Amino acid sequence: MSSIFRRFPLDGPSLGLASLTLILGLLLISPSLGDMGGDSAQYLSLGRALAEGVGYRDTHLPTTPIHLHYPPGFPLLLAGVWLVFGGGSYIPFKILVLLCSALGLYGMGRALSARFGRRIGLGAVGMSLGLTPFLLQSVRIQSEGPYLLFLGLFLWFGTEEAGKEKGGQPCAARGIPWPALFVFALLGFSMRVGGMVLFLALGLSALRVWRQTRQRGPLVWGLAGALPVLGWFLVAETSGGGTWSYGREWAALQGGRISELLGSASFYFQAIGASIGGSPQVAASVFLTGGLTLLVLFGWGVAIRSQGWRLMDSVLLFSLLLALLAPMRSLRYLIPVFPLLSAYFLRGLSFLWSKAPLPRSSQEGQALTVSALALALFHFYASTDLYRDRWKDRDVLPNEAVILGLEKVRMNHWEEGLLLSGPRGSAVREAYGDFLLLLQALRRGKVLPRPTLLAARKPRLVAWMTGIPCLPLPAYKEGRNWVETLRSQGVSHVIEDGLFRQTQVLFRRLRREKGDPGLTTVLRIRRAALHGLALPPASPKGG
Repeated sequence: MSSIFRRFPLDGPSLGLASLTLILGLLLISPSLGDMGGDSAQYLSLGRALAEGVGYRDTHLPTTPIHLHYPPGFPLLLAGVWLVFGGGSYIPFKILVLLCSALGLYGMGRALSARFGRRIGLGAVGMSLGLTPFLLQSVRIQSEGPYLLFLGLFLWFGTEEAGKEKGGQPCAARGIPWPALFVFALLGFSMRVGGMVLFLALGLSALRVWRQTRQRGPLVWGLAGALPVLGWFLVAETSGGGTWSYGREWAALQGGRISELLGSASFYFQAIGASIGGSPQVAASVFLTGGLTLLVLFGWGVAIRSQGWRLMDSVLLFSLLLALLAPMRSLRYLIPVFPLLSAYFLRGLSFLWSKAPLPRSSQEGQALTVSALALALFHFYASTDLYRDRWKDRDVLPNEAVILGLEKVRMNHWEEGLLLSGPRGSAVREAYGDFLLLLQALRRGKVLPRPTLLAARKPRLVAWMTGIPCLPLPAYKEGRNWVETLRSQGVSHVIEDGLFRQTQVLFRRLRREKGDPGLTTVLRIRRAALHGLALPPASPKGG
């Protein structure tokens, strides 16, 4: 262990930026779950199931099947926190994710500094940690932070040693700690399936080394990464019963239609530029985001031409390809590679400054430093609205909730209540609050008799917040009795959130085409409602 620290000593500036990440995250942490996406609830329920000895199971479903979608690494970390602190507060879980995010940025800073120098390395980290999406993700109980930790270690250990080799050769066999990189890749994959890109990058680097040196050791470590990935996919596809399978997830591309891939490519082309711009105003301009993305790609090309293909180039390439193939388009896929994108942007900017007619060559470095600092400060400035809303009272408590004796919902504790302005923003905030109040009523037993099985648009979130198993709302199909379908599944109550577009379209269609869809309203809190499944009418008597 001491030899490792001698080879990889601590770095003060990178450590300072990691500490700043901790401070910014602590100012943003709230005592609530914090987001309504469903992933946080899923991870927490899996961690609790492991801690309580239930097994790796989907406890939000009535049959509690084995979970085979998310790898168990992150839930195991949450299970450890649960055993130490219990489940009475979300704060310990969020601090765990925040620590991982900060340490991951530290590793990224070391890796980028080793390849590009201190100006670009520290500038890229500074630009990343001030971005609003990164700040929010750093305190979500989701896997991006833990994955960033092992991604940072993977690149740090790989890039530090590769940078010491002569001739710019990729990952020379005698310089790279291949077993350590394999372990970091395995841990990254255990945090999230997207961590497979670390195995792909390791395999590509090992193959290139083998072609140059004919040494088998690196090739063995590089190809060994196929075993955990294929093994997990095989188990997930053959065992079944989990939340959803990977086969069905990839099938969401509908056979890989070109239009789907082109749509994803367009989305991420703009998203890369938006992450560099760091503000809604920049993101709103197609020309600005497109120009910033082109500069990122230009800097990437300059780096490869001047230094050769490196491990982090493979990581970024495979990360972008995986995002393109994913069934949904989300900025979350780019968050772990924000520092890489920022570094390539600064590398491209550095090249342009080198061609500028500056009086002295030393001013090129000064211009790059000023540019990186200005962008980082602009990102921080753009995120000030986030902190303003986080510490501003945004309470929701309709009269119906007062009658039930419910506690008001502090929407400044939830992401969905932040960064909203104007009358429309207030209406959206209240709609989320109504939905949370309805879940609170179910949790506190204000609905009697207590529902046995719910159906809702967000089944994982609803089950976690209410303690009642929940199924996803089925799609409406012509010629089928929608209520009877739910009843055959054992559903006793249905939640109309009055919030999510899919739910609104479903209930609007039911009422338009069925008139009386066979639902009895049990509880309504303004926009949100709980419906019981009405019994079918008795058959008429007589001959």
